Amino acid sequence: MNQNQYSDALTVAVMMEAYARDAVEYARAKLHKQLDYSGDSIQTLEAILEQYHAARAREVRREKPSASPTTMDMICTLFGAYLGEAIRRNCGGEWELEPGTTPGHQTMSLRKGYAQTCPISKVLQRIMNGREDSVWFYFQFIAANWKEDGSTL
Repeated sequence: MNQNQYSDALTVAVMMEAYARDAVEYARAKLHKQLDYSGDSIQTLEAILEQYHAARAREVRREKPSASPTTMDMICTLFGAYLGEAIRRNCGGEWELEPGTTPGHQTMSLRKGYAQTCPISKVLQRIMNGREDSVWFYFQFIAANWKEDGSTL
């Protein structure tokens, strides 16, 4: 890793840790939920995301979205950062910034060895699709399959 890559990785890690702290504070202050980065707290996150999914489903039925794309992006970033930090703290890994599939956009992902995951995208999928994209199952799968060398996921 050259100096620029190291600096970028450190900056991304600091940023994602800050977003995760913001998610913890938001959950406590606005949603009256406690998040502590433990594996068990992912069940609390699952319940929070179910509330967002249910609200989105109501909006779709009324054909009146109340959450702007910017708001949805921030929700996914905050709670995705929290999910990623819980994975990193419990299973290992490092944050990295990669070119995204859309030109001009970058993706924050978590990598351990050859294994890579994108918690922000997982949170978006959970909100959009509901329980079929459970973050609790996702976390359990990573914890069970992310071997010490990171070679499987």
